[in-house]
Amino acid sequence: MPTDTYLKSSIWNGIKKHVHTVNDNMKWLLGSGHSVSFWLDNWLDEPLAVKFNFPVTIYPLLKAKVSSFIENGEWILPATFVNHDVSIRDSIHEIILPRQPMEDRLIWCAYNDENLTAKQAYVLLFPTQQKLDWTSWIWHNFVPPSSSFVAWHCFQNRMPTDENLRSGDALWFLPVTSAYRNQKQHLILFLTCSFTNNLWKWMGSILHIQFNCSSFHSLFESFDASWSAFLTNIATAAVLHVFHSIWLARNDIRFSNAKITMHAAQSKILTASKLSTTLAPGLSNAAEIVILQKFQLAPRPAAASSNRLVLWRSPIFGWMKANIDGSVTNVSAAYGGLFRDHTTRFRGCFAQKLSENHGLSIIHTEIMALIIAIVIAHNKNWNCLWLESDSKVALLAFSNIEIVPWDLRNRWLTFLACGVTLQWSHIYREGNLCADKIANLGHAYNNLEWWESLPSLLRDDFLRDMLGIPQYRTI
Repeated sequence: MPTDTYLKSSIWNGIKKHVHTVNDNMKWLLGSGHSVSFWLDNWLDEPLAVKFNFPVTIYPLLKAKVSSFIENGEWILPATFVNHDVSIRDSIHEIILPRQPMEDRLIWCAYNDENLTAKQAYVLLFPTQQKLDWTSWIWHNFVPPSSSFVAWHCFQNRMPTDENLRSGDALWFLPVTSAYRNQKQHLILFLTCSFTNNLWKWMGSILHIQFNCSSFHSLFESFDASWSAFLTNIATAAVLHVFHSIWLARNDIRFSNAKITMHAAQSKILTASKLSTTLAPGLSNAAEIVILQKFQLAPRPAAASSNRLVLWRSPIFGWMKANIDGSVTNVSAAYGGLFRDHTTRFRGCFAQKLSENHGLSIIHTEIMALIIAIVIAHNKNWNCLWLESDSKVALLAFSNIEIVPWDLRNRWLTFLACGVTLQWSHIYREGNLCADKIANLGHAYNNLEWWESLPSLLRDDFLRDMLGIPQYRTI
């Protein structure tokens, strides 16, 4: 039954102060336009009522939907509206309308992903959070959280020692006695006391290094940079298990009056380290066999490398082939591609720098290259087009629309239905060098550049493809 009683929300008070932030970062992706207010909703960069500086008092009178200004998939704008501001008219006409029925979707435009996740919300609200370098040392799926948690407390100076309990810095309570009342007890306990010092010397002798016990950071920085990924993971797990064993030994001595021998602690660490290796990734090298034997581990040699032949193939009669690629640097993104017919004759190539509005996303560049290739083929009446790319992810867009970034989705669907018969394939980068070079050239062109003749930059690779000279990829 409905009730007139007001129930105060414990959540809404915290959310409502961020409503304006959500509104500023939400945008409508147009489908039919039936659900979107033409004047009040954000389907451009801001609502049209704000662009035209309409008074708030008339907002309730603005009832028109976007669908009222669309007819047969084309924009129908009033002459008075068009003449008022040409830039707004141009911005509206740049919006690609879907050729097939689609629902309007409210998307999160602060990121390339259209969905607002808890992680994105946190990053947006707390953008200045600095990532701590040591977190990558302690959290791993091949180390039990109980061991990593002890190391995390040490790095944060939150171990429940008497010193921290007195200052209120510990995260839980333990009884305080007269033992361990030295200052910086966690440093002494884990780095410099005689028992601990012997453990670090013993572990260093196994790993053939000398641990620097001046700080928790220096322990991990003592690792040998020449180690393989596998040995680095084993050493990381061993160090974390040493932390855990020291803490367990401390508690057994203090609360159970136990006598912990060095041999028992070492056996526990070796056993735990060996168990961690079942999940630890990476391969070892031949120079590390002695160290691995001390952990009772078998080496993980890399599989013998082999060469895979990569050969560019020409299309069959009546088809045009477009090899495309994207290029992303620290400051810009670009895409490009070139067309060849069944005789391997050069039919043109294109390149362009991607607008900064799309960000520096490799998937944007790859999808844009595919779209532009389809558009050019359609405009030139090349009705059978074979698209080839070295990006497997981009090619998945043909079977999964969710791969396509939200701001390219309408354009993607529109040109897929433009009447060009398509097929697509993946090729390794070694066989896509012409497209790779033309995409790199695109960083110099803000507008779409088209070449009717073969650029000299591509001549050698183009000739190699034309003659059927293979490339080789080491795997």
